[in-house]
Amino acid sequence: REVPTMGNAADDDALDPHYNRVPSTYHKAWFYDKDSPYERWQLDLLTKAYADSAPKGPARRMADIGGGTGRFAHLLFDRLGLSEPVLCIDPFEKMLEEARTLVGVETLQKDAVTFAKEAAENSFDYMLLKEVVHHVPVDELEEMFRDLHRAARHGAACIIVTRPKDDIDYPFMDKAREVWRANQDAASVYVAAMEKGGFVDCNVAVHGFPVEMPLEAWIDMVRDRMWSTFSEVHFSNAELESGLEEIRTKYPPDSNGNIRFEERLVLIQGLKSESSCLTRFAEGARNLLL
Repeated sequence: REVPTMGNAADDDALDPHYNRVPSTYHKAWFYDKDSPYERWQLDLLTKAYADSAPKGPARRMADIGGGTGRFAHLLFDRLGLSEPVLCIDPFEKMLEEARTLVGVETLQKDAVTFAKEAAENSFDYMLLKEVVHHVPVDELEEMFRDLHRAARHGAACIIVTRPKDDIDYPFMDKAREVWRANQDAASVYVAAMEKGGFVDCNVAVHGFPVEMPLEAWIDMVRDRMWSTFSEVHFSNAELESGLEEIRTKYPPDSNGNIRFEERLVLIQGLKSESSCLTRFAEGARNLLL
């Protein structure tokens, strides 16, 4: 997936070296391997989620916020039968270079919070925040979702794809697990922010995918700092190498050199309902009369 992007410019600057370096090895990582069973599984999950909450009438426009290299923007443009290109938003130029080459994708270099604030009203039928929302500061979540709600069309679906805060099965070194927990909020935090922002019928579902891979392939991905969990902000080169030896000790492979774990994705879905639109219209009309 598109490597997570930050919620505001200050945080973007802190991890800028990480996100401008990662694209060179990005699609080599198992999690982002193109046309893999795992990618198809994710695409099926998203297709079903959007189909179950499809807006009335033909869907036209989608915003992929934190869309990185544009891979899922490209896939969803075709899978959802959109009539307009997916807008892939990401603050990092290097991440967007590949996105600009893909069919059905337009790009915009902005962070998530700024995009939401500046987005035009009633612009999108679908919104996607995939592996990015945990980077938005908690105190900015409600305002961001309020802005996204304003930018959504009637009946639009907003879907967050994230991972659990605690219930993860990755073969991490201890420090990486601590970094993960410190930077990942519970699903309830995002649901509350979406609801306060105006989205309704918010629900949460956790999906699991069994993974079997060579231990050394996992080691290589961690060494390549595939996630910001392993970025230079958290691990020096020496600390990372020490952590890799810890992984080898804690997670010995089977006779074929493989390890097994479960990948878990959390899908959080909310809608912009007609009632919320009417309520805001009524409030505006009442204010004009006062």
